Amino acid sequence: MINYDSVCRRLEELLVELLGVGCEVPARINDQLNSARRMINIYRTTPSELDFVMRNSPLLQIAEVDLTAIAEEALGMESAEAWQRKIIAAYTEPSAGLAKPRAYVSGIPKTDHWVRIQTAEIPEEADMPSLLSQYGLNADEQTDATVIIRGEKENAKKFIGEIRQIITRRKQ
Repeated sequence: MINYDSVCRRLEELLVELLGVGCEVPARINDQLNSARRMINIYRTTPSELDFVMRNSPLLQIAEVDLTAIAEEALGMESAEAWQRKIIAAYTEPSAGLAKPRAYVSGIPKTDHWVRIQTAEIPEEADMPSLLSQYGLNADEQTDATVIIRGEKENAKKFIGEIRQIITRRKQ
């Protein structure tokens, strides 16, 4: 199956490089890439429909032809051929996986707001129990190395902000 997301990403990277060297790229090419990206995002959860829609929509193919032609003029033949190889390889790259639709999690009251967090993303210096009690939230361990944080929406946002700050401080 064709990895349309990866192809679109490579074409967007080529567009950025062309703009970076001061090349004039017609606005319609950017519009084509944006439209293709929207279709990919809409049909991401149903790969058979995505494949059907993208095969019948020439947006990516037209953008690819136009961008590689512009790249030949602006970057030279060698660079354009290298980009063409990257784009061709993107068609067969393994997909990062399908986006899963957000489903109701059993055991959580429908009035609670919830956020699923991967436990690997939570730094050790974040004292989870004290942060949870500080914001009046509850945590439910899942089997797939994730934790569901649930409670009031505003408190969940504040909790996520606090975790984000801890991660940012740790990276500095």
